[in-house]
Amino acid sequence: NKMGIPTVAGAIHYDPGYVRNPLVFAGSVGVLPRGAHPTTPEPGDLVVVVGGRTGRDGLRGATFSSMGMDAGTAEVSGGAVQIGHPIHEKQALEVLLAARDERLYHAVTDCGAGGLSSAVGEMGKDLGAEVELDLVPRKYAGLAPWEVWLSEAQERMVFAVPASALGRMQAIALVHGIDCVAIGRFTGD
Repeated sequence: NKMGIPTVAGAIHYDPGYVRNPLVFAGSVGVLPRGAHPTTPEPGDLVVVVGGRTGRDGLRGATFSSMGMDAGTAEVSGGAVQIGHPIHEKQALEVLLAARDERLYHAVTDCGAGGLSSAVGEMGKDLGAEVELDLVPRKYAGLAPWEVWLSEAQERMVFAVPASALGRMQAIALVHGIDCVAIGRFTGD
């Protein structure tokens, strides 16, 4: 458990109703200082990506996880499965915690289901956002724009960061050895 999150309980339950589409449920409980989890980007905030680089893994993962499972599932599952990198996830978490303590961001979410499209879309739903996909750090060359936009990874986070806080956020990320790149801004229009 590279994240350092204690596992206090766990169980596996089987039910015939989930044979074709298994349900995976996991949860945790945490404590944080009151008011320490801002959730609303502000106009002019930068769209900042922190964490692992983008690749072809995790494409259409949310769609895949909702499909019925049968003999043909293996043929379409390869690219849908995220290739996790727990070290990068831990590094991103450390940046998140330090940035939280210094109040360097207005909102944050992960790049799980739907990747950047979902993260930026959810955060910018009331403000609008402009993103330059060419600025997104990549694992390798040759990714199509739609692959960069949809690639899912739990070790990649999107923050709404005031421009004045970007330098400090990047310095924290550098200490933890992880990318921190502004890829756009929340427009407010």
